[in-house]
Amino acid sequence: MSNSDETAESMTQKVKGFLEKPMRVMLIDGRVVTGNFQCLDRETNIILSNAIEYYDVKEDLNLEADLVSSRHLGLTVIPGKNITRCEAQVN
Repeated sequence: MSNSDETAESMTQKVKGFLEKPMRVMLIDGRVVTGNFQCLDRETNIILSNAIEYYDVKEDLNLEADLVSSRHLGLTVIPGKNITRCEAQVN
């Protein structure tokens, strides 16, 4: 097995560890989408279940603030080209 194969296998295992875990995805236009991680493809598109989109998010990413607007998306695909950062909650 080559070094690149080992690296790919290692990355695959890491991604599998995020399955069904809560994830927060920040987008280039300032929106934040939270939900449970379901899938990542070769183009870095992310699928989240039970997703909620937050907009008008303040810089501190305080999603509990009264002034944050949100909407329920359900199952959603987030294009990788629009993602600036992802945070997964792992225990």
